[in-house]
Amino acid sequence: VGPGHGVQLDSGRLVVPAYTYYVHGCLRGLLRLPCFTRQHSLVFYSDDGGRRWHKGALLSGERTGECQVAEIRGEQQPLLYCSARALRGCRAVALSTDRGLRFQRPAPCRALAEP
Repeated sequence: VGPGHGVQLDSGRLVVPAYTYYVHGCLRGLLRLPCFTRQHSLVFYSDDGGRRWHKGALLSGERTGECQVAEIRGEQQPLLYCSARALRGCRAVALSTDRGLRFQRPAPCRALAEP
């Protein structure tokens, strides 16, 4: 988990950004063997003040790493914005309409350059 800070959404949900290395498998005959790992951003969330925590879905697509989240105002509902490290020389950004359960496919944000 990290770096960064958790946020509390207007709904009361606690959200902590994180990233993990996911082992992608490949098939060798009938066996599924680990072939390579890839970083993916995700969030952990709690709706009961932190007593129980749940894992949101991994951000799909390209590799994403260390990330931050913020609740922003959408036209019809609040959105959860995620800005994550990516390999393209800029941050990858994604939105969630369900408070972090799933995020849209990340898109590069050239305005947020990475070294």
